[in-house]
Amino acid sequence: MGMAPLSTAVSLAATGVSTGMSAISQVQQSASTRQQLALQKSRDALQLAEQERNREAELQSTLARQNAWFAASGTDPGSGSALQVANAAASDAEHDMSLIASGAALTEQSRALTATTSNAASARSLLSLGITSPLARSAVMSVWK
Repeated sequence: MGMAPLSTAVSLAATGVSTGMSAISQVQQSASTRQQLALQKSRDALQLAEQERNREAELQSTLARQNAWFAASGTDPGSGSALQVANAAASDAEHDMSLIASGAALTEQSRALTATTSNAASARSLLSLGITSPLARSAVMSVWK
C-alpha cells in the first residue's frame, strides 16, 4: 500500500518534467523562428537595395545614351523634346523602383503575418499543456510576442 502513493508521485513528477520540457522546446522553437525571420528580413533588405541600385544604374545608362544620341544629332539634351524623353525615362525608373519597394513591403507583411500565426499556435500549444506556473506563463508570453 505504501508504494502506490510513491509511484503516483513519481508518475506525476515525470508528467510535470515532460510537460516542462515540451514548454521549453516550444519556446526555443519560437526563438529560432524569430531569428530566421530576422535573417530573412535582412536578406530582403539587401535584395531590395540591390534592385534599387541596379534600376538606378539602368536609368543613368539610359540617360547617358539619350544625351549622346541627342548631342550627336545636334539637339540640346536639356530642352524641348529631348528633355521630355529624359523626364519620361526618369519617371519610368521611379515607377519601377516604387513597384520594387511595394513588392518588398508585401513580402514583409506576409512574413510578419506568418510569424504571428506561428507564435499564436505555439502559445496555444503551451496553454493546452495546462501549465499554470509563473515560469510557464512567462514562456507563453515570450512566444506570443
